[in-house]
Amino acid sequence: MMLHPGRDGERLRRHGVSIGIPRVRRNPPESLDPRIKSNNGLNIILAKLEARRLGVFECVLLNRHGRLTEGTTSNIFFIRGRALYTPALSCGLLEGVTRAAVVRLARAAGYRVVEGAYRPEHLKAADEAFLTSTTLEIVPIVRLVEYGAGTSRFRSTSIGGGRPGSLTVRLHQLFRDEVRAEMKRELAGLL
Repeated sequence: MMLHPGRDGERLRRHGVSIGIPRVRRNPPESLDPRIKSNNGLNIILAKLEARRLGVFECVLLNRHGRLTEGTTSNIFFIRGRALYTPALSCGLLEGVTRAAVVRLARAAGYRVVEGAYRPEHLKAADEAFLTSTTLEIVPIVRLVEYGAGTSRFRSTSIGGGRPGSLTVRLHQLFRDEVRAEMKRELAGLL
């Protein structure tokens, strides 16, 4: 069991969060299959410690090829125009229930969803970005913090003008609507 400190999800959604790119990398799938949730999460623990040093809400790990994978407890998406981008499972990440729901909802709403291999530079050029997880739902990313090349200094880049974007807000509303509808179906089945 892992306890999280209380988090004000509505405040996080209203203002957005900052994320960091840690030096620690995601375990390669050849070493530890990301589809397996296990207690073997040393790289995640190290990334969480780096998040504290970077002063960010969450760290998004890169794979050994320098491509985005996932956060320590979340999946990541970014938006350019009307297209939604997220790392492909082949990059070495756990799919995530909320990630799958967002992909499905975005496609049903007419947005193009592209799963691929992306570098932090793609994220810096995004119009919007957000994290997904079961406990967070959808939380906008407004800032990216990373180490400077060959230094222990940090560089900070604003994403989407430093404000939550309208598509992120729209996708969260679609997600909430689906959760409400599912709860009604479940309750109706119990009565």
